[in-house]
Amino acid sequence: MIQIIEDFLPEPVAKSLSQSIYDTPENWWSTVYADGINPPIYLNNTLENRKIKNIYDTKVNESFIKSTGVVYRFKRSTEHVKGCSCYECSFRENYLKGKQFSDLLYGSMSMGNPVLFESFVSSYERGDFLNVHTDEKRGVAFVLNLTKDWKPEYGGLLTLLDNGDKMKSIFPKFNSLVLFKLGDEGVPHFVSEVSSRAPHARVAISGWFNDE
Repeated sequence: MIQIIEDFLPEPVAKSLSQSIYDTPENWWSTVYADGINPPIYLNNTLENRKIKNIYDTKVNESFIKSTGVVYRFKRSTEHVKGCSCYECSFRENYLKGKQFSDLLYGSMSMGNPVLFESFVSSYERGDFLNVHTDEKRGVAFVLNLTKDWKPEYGGLLTLLDNGDKMKSIFPKFNSLVLFKLGDEGVPHFVSEVSSRAPHARVAISGWFNDE
């Protein structure tokens, strides 16, 4: 079950949220690597970690070719301090945990008692990707696309697989909310690699709700 809601946020709110993401200092992000074998590793964007990143780039590339487990590389936010009032935490409290969003999940996704499991800001830059995985035993995934002036040829398309031979690619249109039901078995899906010619990062706020 998939639902796409365009113009989800009031336009001024969406523009402000998007700009806040692009204005975020470099040291706020972590680059997360998963090679399909070891637990994901989070590396802050420091000069000290540059050598380590090169090593993990090689590991991720090798695992991607071998199709070993869940393989990905992109930037994302991590846990914030208690009481944080940044744009991400404010959005989580004012929208994701609000009644309007709960009613949307209840009505559109047939959830009985949706509870936010995780949310984070993602930034897919040139060469970043997320290979096929299922996210089993989770309720409903959401992606709020906040990238302006994006084109399909830039990549970064969320693609869902059906019965292994049919694909549905979803363009990350600005201010569109994508909801899709995962369930116990999950749904095979991936994010295609962002082109080396993309002029800027593809950003979004993503996460999952469980039915409790």
